Amino acid sequence: MVHHAEDLERIEPADPRHPSLVETLDALERVVSEVGDEVDVLHTVFSPLSVLGILAGGIGEPLLTMAKQDPERVDRALEAVRETVVHHARDALDRGAAGLFYAPTQWTSLDVCDVEAYTRFGRPHDLWVLDRVRDARFSALHVCGNHVEMERFLDYPVELLSWDDRGAGNPSMSELARRTDKALMAGVPHRRIHKLPPDALEAAVRGSVGGLDAGFVVAGGCAVGALLDDERMRAVRDLVEALG
Repeated sequence: MVHHAEDLERIEPADPRHPSLVETLDALERVVSEVGDEVDVLHTVFSPLSVLGILAGGIGEPLLTMAKQDPERVDRALEAVRETVVHHARDALDRGAAGLFYAPTQWTSLDVCDVEAYTRFGRPHDLWVLDRVRDARFSALHVCGNHVEMERFLDYPVELLSWDDRGAGNPSMSELARRTDKALMAGVPHRRIHKLPPDALEAAVRGSVGGLDAGFVVAGGCAVGALLDDERMRAVRDLVEALG
């Protein structure tokens, strides 16, 4: 763990054979073996800034203060972390992933990290990682949180843009479709999906994707809890099939 800026000097690229990394790849390989012939499997990879934030204790502080006080140490630590991220991403592709679900977590929200700080400590490392997995069949960027100012991410080298289209200050699917040729990944109200009856869930999704004929993936705006019941999952699946 990182408690002080001085601790950042101890950050080094992780051994790709570390049990936690190997366990994740083994799980990916099992998923691919089960469903890889039917669907494309994306492997979630967290951004260097997201990983370093976790090591420092969370999203935002105290890493933001460390970045202001000792930016060079933070840069060096991010460079070490990104080596681990890329190695793991390459291993995931070798294990059968179609691409990445690249997740900077809520560092992309202006409620957490302002434009200047993200431009300095987030974006360069995002692009460094994504540039090294361009041979993936396709990848998604998840822009997490409210007030994300999506224009900052439209030039990222990914095929899919994922975000909470219902989040405060965020664009709707139709609004973002007018600004980019990338495919869009949103539409499911992830915070309410466990409580909405199937007909209300269908209406909510139709309200998000209305007017779009193609170029989108129906998905939650963020993580959907693992305890989601079969009835609601079937409702979303049936709607996607009806949308064609």
